[in-house]
Amino acid sequence: MKVARDPLIEILRKEFEQKQARNGAYSLRAFARWLGVDASNLSKILAHQLVPKDRLRKKLASKIGLETGEAHRLLDYRKTGDAHYHKTELDAFAVISD
Repeated sequence: MKVARDPLIEILRKEFEQKQARNGAYSLRAFARWLGVDASNLSKILAHQLVPKDRLRKKLASKIGLETGEAHRLLDYRKTGDAHYHKTELDAFAVISD
């Protein structure tokens, strides 16, 4: 079952792609280990087949360096499904990550 696009998942995907660009041998397993999550579940999350619960969302947001306010907005997204917020968050992350 596919789920709606989630800004946290898109940010995770972008982070993984950046790490792969720096190191072509960087694997999903290595990314999962860095995040402290199971590789199988991370694969399902990135494929939008599994929605991370709030506790995992907080852990992931913290690990990728999102500030508390940004993390709270991402948690609120899960509850409200605010699709408009999606574009704003990715744009903001692009500026922060550069």
